[in-house]
Amino acid sequence: MAARRVNPLRSDNIAAMYSSTAIAMIFTSLTGVIAVLIDGIIASRFLGSDVYSGIALLRPFTSVVMLLASFLSTGCSFVCSHQVGMGETRKANEAFNLTSAIGLLFAGLLILVAVSVPDTVLRLCGVSLTKYPELNPHMYGYLRGYMIGLPAFLLVEVFGPVLVMDNGKKLFSFSSAVLCTADILGDLLNTLVFHGGAFGMGLATSFGYILQLLVLLVHFTKPNHFFRLSPKLIRLDPLREIIRGGSPSFVKRAARWSGFIRRTRMS
Repeated sequence: MAARRVNPLRSDNIAAMYSSTAIAMIFTSLTGVIAVLIDGIIASRFLGSDVYSGIALLRPFTSVVMLLASFLSTGCSFVCSHQVGMGETRKANEAFNLTSAIGLLFAGLLILVAVSVPDTVLRLCGVSLTKYPELNPHMYGYLRGYMIGLPAFLLVEVFGPVLVMDNGKKLFSFSSAVLCTADILGDLLNTLVFHGGAFGMGLATSFGYILQLLVLLVHFTKPNHFFRLSPKLIRLDPLREIIRGGSPSFVKRAARWSGFIRRTRMS
């Protein structure tokens, strides 16, 4: 039996797509980290050490959010890149829309838990509420402001690699610049004009995520692109593959996060 011949041009295209997707996933993860770092730096400079410490102590919670975001982003890009390489437009869109819906579900659950039992959330993240009680108002304030943008943040994490696959590298880079600019300006307005404290810092980050999401949504509303958002395309068929594709990243990040929590509790 003759060996199956592989089209070298098709193989090169698939390899380039995987490389671009991997770079987009890394860059997408960095945007969330950068936004939180900006909050900490400006809080330290203008609002004092207590506000900065309150934001820093919430890093385990933001790490959990980024852990879930990485799981969704990796799983979605794994399935979508495979289906795009096979020419399966509908299946790729079903995976994309299902992951987006799961991201909104995760965001809703996180917000519900953070609103209902904030003390428990912080304790599970290794934050002591009795060691430095003067920091509690800043932690609660930042948590309330930050969680407003969780739906937008998780959707951005899902959209990023998919957008790169759909020839949207420039738009994604522009959206990241919008996020950082909006976050910096929002933080400065909060500290110098509105005096909203830690809540305002979290709200500025949420506003940046929402603006970034609005920029990305422009791409998916156009009918001439490969990927599109549609509730009719939400099906559970790709769920197993999404979980399989996102699990390695989830396990790796979870191991690093648990080590961070242990160190936090020991300090």
